[in-house]
Amino acid sequence: MLFLIALQMTLAGVSEKGGAAPADPARGADIAIVPLAIPLLAGPGAISGAILYGTRTRSTGDLGILCLVCVVVGVATFASLQVAERLRRMLGATGIDIATRLMGLLIAAIAVQLSVEGLVALIRP
Repeated sequence: MLFLIALQMTLAGVSEKGGAAPADPARGADIAIVPLAIPLLAGPGAISGAILYGTRTRSTGDLGILCLVCVVVGVATFASLQVAERLRRMLGATGIDIATRLMGLLIAAIAVQLSVEGLVALIRP
């Protein structure tokens, strides 16, 4: 599923004939609200990761470091969401398309690596 998302990001705006998909001004902007960001920011993956690292702490200092890391990640996320609109204006449509395709390639590489590691773990006795 992660690979399919990456493939969609990488091939965004490409039609089935191999050329760029024509822009459809009559369609307008897609303003649908898709609740994807919330589960990615504070969903099962983030929560289980925090619980996993929390159970591996050996002292109160380790737990404090984990809490500090959570706060730092929260502040970094808040800061990145605050500058998102300015960054969008600065990059423009072409810059966003380039960044989307590059991130799609990166996510595809991660998906392939996860698949290979899963297959190796499955095959290895």
